[in-house]
Amino acid sequence: MKAANEGTGRSSHATREARLSQFKDLSRYLDEKNIQIREAKFLTPKHVAGYIKDLQERGISPGSIQNRLATIRAAWRGAGCEKCNEFASKTNKELGADPRSRIGTKEAMSEDRYERARADLLSANRTREAAALELQRSLGLRLQEALRAPESLRGWERDLKASKPVKVSLGTKGGRPREVRPADRERALRAVQEARQVAGRGHLVRGESGTLKSAYDRLSNSYRAVGLGGREASHSVRYAFAREQFKSYVEQGHTEREARALTSIDLGHGDGRGRYVAMVYLR
Repeated sequence: MKAANEGTGRSSHATREARLSQFKDLSRYLDEKNIQIREAKFLTPKHVAGYIKDLQERGISPGSIQNRLATIRAAWRGAGCEKCNEFASKTNKELGADPRSRIGTKEAMSEDRYERARADLLSANRTREAAALELQRSLGLRLQEALRAPESLRGWERDLKASKPVKVSLGTKGGRPREVRPADRERALRAVQEARQVAGRGHLVRGESGTLKSAYDRLSNSYRAVGLGGREASHSVRYAFAREQFKSYVEQGHTEREARALTSIDLGHGDGRGRYVAMVYLR
């Protein structure tokens, strides 16, 4: 679809790749319904409402659906026609999407559950996947950040040894870099050293086609194979990391408000989203 180009704009590489994947899925749906559309200006709210219903029937979460709607709106606006601007102004409810809850949908993974998952990955000879999971747990990384870690591992090891914050810049949401100050610095250092031992060139986990998406799919499938899904998906190790960070900041003498803000920075949400962190990660 030409809409893919109209919707990606000047986004980060990871965001563009994610949006292109979303447009391919939308294109698949339209082809199945024999709807011949190649430009965003011909895509109507009725088409989108049908697509939303299809996503809901496939079990796609309300949050993911709203992210896809944001991409479609970007395509409409990129098309530049008056009718498209009118379409883009419609609310999620008008387009058939359920409201998105900001309450966390995952649970902080217990250390016992985490260790079982790690052991299962290692017994299946998924050493790279096990290293990725430990990076996520010890540094609070998102999945894409862990996949793109190899280029940063040497610097992370140097910074951790010098008691400096770890600079995360590749694979971050919106391309926004951040600094992470892990409460358990020794664990983080061991995780980085483990990842350096198993990492080669490219992504930490290698997909069949060599793309970031194929690496993402392989890692996600490996996680699911050891039972990491639903409320115990890999993202739940970020919940465990967040709780560990918050507890450490409070023990250092910070107020709870300050501790939430600092934890928010570690997670990549910025210092102004402490309330969000409390509602999602610390509840």
